[in-house]
Amino acid sequence: MAMELLRDLDVEAVAVREGDAELLRAADHGSRLVELRNVVKGQVPGERTALDYRFDQMHLTVVRLGGQTGALLGVEARGTMASVTYDDTGRAVGRESDGDASPFANVFVLRPGDDGRWLLILVRPLE
Repeated sequence: MAMELLRDLDVEAVAVREGDAELLRAADHGSRLVELRNVVKGQVPGERTALDYRFDQMHLTVVRLGGQTGALLGVEARGTMASVTYDDTGRAVGRESDGDASPFANVFVLRPGDDGRWLLILVRPLE
């Protein structure tokens, strides 16, 4: 599951860097897809900023969102995230230094896709 999450986050970063909202369908679904599409569409060409995650801890958990929804898998994770700014060619032109990176403690909620891959559907703070 950790590898699936890392793949999804990498696809998100590439989509943001390249300004390709359609690429997000390979990694995201539901509210996460809507959220990241808005990020991609709101970016200014030449100033695209993607997040780079560094993980210190990861734990698999069961997530229940309520209602008629069945149980989903979540990855409880802690680490740091830094913003990386890219120019129009996709070259990194700015990055928060490790000292400026923001700590995070999140649950990354995933669901199985039709093709066997796991899609990121929601990221929420770890309680």
